Amino acid sequence: MPRIIKKKGEWKDRSGRVFVEKAELLKALKQAERFKGSTKTFLRKWGNSTAIRIPKRHLEEIRVKQDDSALVYTEGDKIIISKT
Repeated sequence: MPRIIKKKGEWKDRSGRVFVEKAELLKALKQAERFKGSTKTFLRKWGNSTAIRIPKRHLEEIRVKQDDSALVYTEGDKIIISKT
């Protein structure tokens, strides 16, 4: 989780990135909060595919349940799963 530091009227993260707009700072804080609730899981073989177990609390957070349809796509080095 990135730590946000305030120095001399500027907000910075550990890498030294300066947030000049409040919206930009709020977005970074929201993203940091997401990682705070993350769970380590493993990829497993399921037939000719690969499966991942998603903890119930994550599914509840986006209001989906078993057997619902979902949209899966990649964004850089991330796999994004969202409800349809």
